[in-house]
Amino acid sequence: LELRRVDVRALASARAARGADGTLNPALARPYDLLVASAFADLMSPQALLSTLVRLAPAAVAYLPITFCGRTELVPPSAGAAAVPSDARVSAAYHDHLRAQGQHFDLPALFDACDDAGAARLAV
Repeated sequence: LELRRVDVRALASARAARGADGTLNPALARPYDLLVASAFADLMSPQALLSTLVRLAPAAVAYLPITFCGRTELVPPSAGAAAVPSDARVSAAYHDHLRAQGQHFDLPALFDACDDAGAARLAV
């Protein structure tokens, strides 16, 4: 077992795949068996994510833990008081902010992109 840490930004770049002389980047010379990307899947559109995963590690298992899907729940919820807003208002503002930054929360769209790419989902 060999563990390699690779800069995803470099791998995702088509120019990083080949050097100026046309040779393959050594980081891509051997296939990957496992790609781990924690807190990453919701930062890209589902189609861009799957395209990137297939390009980086076409036959690998992708483990994408801690993917935010647009729901925050505080237990027990606070109704707020005086100058302190309710949990519902804080959560709504947080979600609105994430959406404005381009965060992707649509799990069915991610599942559809997996299916379109021919990827098998092992667990959800």
